[in-house]
Amino acid sequence: MPKRTKDYVVSSGNVFADLGLPNPEEALAKAELAHKIALLIQNKGLTQVQTAKLLGVDQPKVSALLRGRLSGFSLERLMRERFTNHRLMAGGRTAEGFDSSQVTDLPLVGQPIG
Repeated sequence: MPKRTKDYVVSSGNVFADLGLPNPEEALAKAELAHKIALLIQNKGLTQVQTAKLLGVDQPKVSALLRGRLSGFSLERLMRERFTNHRLMAGGRTAEGFDSSQVTDLPLVGQPIG
């Protein structure tokens, strides 16, 4: 039986680079940050409306973020919305009746989750 050739390519670890997209490092960092934000929102049981109020953005922006539509987000904005301003980490009421004292932060990009 003839030997089969590889019909796949081993990834470099960055799918955006593998696809030849521009600025692959930035695209990967944005995707990782968006994923971690989405995990935090999901783990804490926040709605998009609650999240929007806490972050000071409108609900459609939260929806875009959660769906991976990141073209409207700079890396700097995602870092800001990654709760570095402590809006979700601070104790007490931060938006219409929502007690955020139970919300915790996620690790930075490149650090393990959990």
